[in-house]
Amino acid sequence: MCHFLPFPDPSLRPSFVALERQDLLRVAAPGATVLLNAPYPPEEIWDRLPRAVQATVIAKKLRLFTIDAGVVAREVGLGARTNTVLQTCFFAISGVLPREEAIAQIKGSIRKSYEHKGQSSVVDRNFAAVDGSLARLSEVKVPLSATSKIEMQTPVPASAPAFVRNVTERMFAGMGEELPVSLIPADGTFPSGTSVYEKRNISSTALPTYGGCGAGAVGAKPPRFGRAAA
Repeated sequence: MCHFLPFPDPSLRPSFVALERQDLLRVAAPGATVLLNAPYPPEEIWDRLPRAVQATVIAKKLRLFTIDAGVVAREVGLGARTNTVLQTCFFAISGVLPREEAIAQIKGSIRKSYEHKGQSSVVDRNFAAVDGSLARLSEVKVPLSATSKIEMQTPVPASAPAFVRNVTERMFAGMGEELPVSLIPADGTFPSGTSVYEKRNISSTALPTYGGCGAGAVGAKPPRFGRAAA
């Protein structure tokens, strides 16, 4: 499953950060199913994928499904909690269990988790999330050729320190298990400052903003939370 990362600055292009920086589909078996969590209708998803990803989808004959899990969760009163939504989608398209049986099992688990605590409203909201997930889950039509103008990005810039380029970049790309032991510091420590090159998840709903004194200063104001720009 891949998540869409929206930037709060409208001048920046929203992107599938993981898909643009990591070859996640290299481990996908031919004919596998991929779920994309994104705030776009299924007819727009294809053009927002990197060209290399499109080519892999076509070559491996992958099936693509999409849902905006955040919208479903917020509509039923779950806020940013999308686990019920995405779990429902997984069982609906994976074939691990027959679809009807899987949904019944999910709802049974929800009832068992909350009903005995007298939290009937929580049960209702999660049931609504299950039903909303099934209603909004859509399959993406895959064309016969890759058409995207979006190219893959390197996990870290070329100006990054040698350790970041040789070690942490491969870890960011999901290939840490391929690193030879000889590249890992003998004492197990990493150089300082490597976290600046890590992928950062940005909230699609609420971002902290600061006013008045600087952060950490005496008398600094607490953060205010506001909606991120669309």
